[in-house]
Amino acid sequence: MMNNNEALDFFKQNLKRIECNHMFNTNIGVVFNTEHDEIEEELKEHCLNIRETVKSGGNDWLAPTYNTSTTNHSVYKDKKFHRLNQWVDNQVQQYIDFLGIKLRGERYIPFEKDGWFNIYEKGDYQEYHNHPCIISAIYYLSSDRAMNAKTYFKSPVQEHYPISYDSEYGTSGRATYYPERGKLLIFRGFLEHCVEKEESDNIRISLAYNYE
Repeated sequence: MMNNNEALDFFKQNLKRIECNHMFNTNIGVVFNTEHDEIEEELKEHCLNIRETVKSGGNDWLAPTYNTSTTNHSVYKDKKFHRLNQWVDNQVQQYIDFLGIKLRGERYIPFEKDGWFNIYEKGDYQEYHNHPCIISAIYYLSSDRAMNAKTYFKSPVQEHYPISYDSEYGTSGRATYYPERGKLLIFRGFLEHCVEKEESDNIRISLAYNYE
C-alpha cells in the first residue's frame, strides 16, 4: 500500500492520463480602485456622520456592527456615493461579462441595485451569511490590511469528512481576504461569507452591494 506522499506522486505522474475537469467553479472577482484615496477622503467622515443620525439596520443580524442595511439610507440614494457607485457598477458588469453570465438566455445586466455601509469597531463582527440576489460585492473604504478583521468565504461544497486538498482541484475549505483599502470583491450572492471579530482600535468601514 502506498503512503500519502507516494499516492500524491502517483497522482501527479498520471495527470496526463487522468483528465480532471473544473466544474461548478466558484469565482470571486478582485479589483483595486486607482482613485481610492480621493474617494476615502470624500466618504469616510460622511459615513461616520450618518451613523450619528441614522439608526443601525440589519434585521435579525446577530452581530452588533453598525450598518445601513434595511434602512432608508441606501448608498444609491445618496449623491455623495455616486462616483464610487458608478465605478463599482462598472466592475460588476465586467465581472458578469467576463464569466459570460446570462439571465434567461440573454446577457445579464443588473436591473435592480442596493447598497449600504458597515462600520466595524473593536469587538464587532459579522456572522456567516449570504445575500438574496444574483451578484454581491464588498468594497473596503477605510481599513488597515495588517490590523483590521479579515473576510472569509465558505466553500458552497459541504464536506462530511475532514477532507483537504494538496492541489488546485479542491472543492472544500474557505478563502481568506484581507481588508485592503480600495479593494473590491465580486461574487455570487449565494456564497456564504463572514467577518471575523475586530480586535483593532482602528475603525474599519466597508460597503456592500446587491445586484438583481
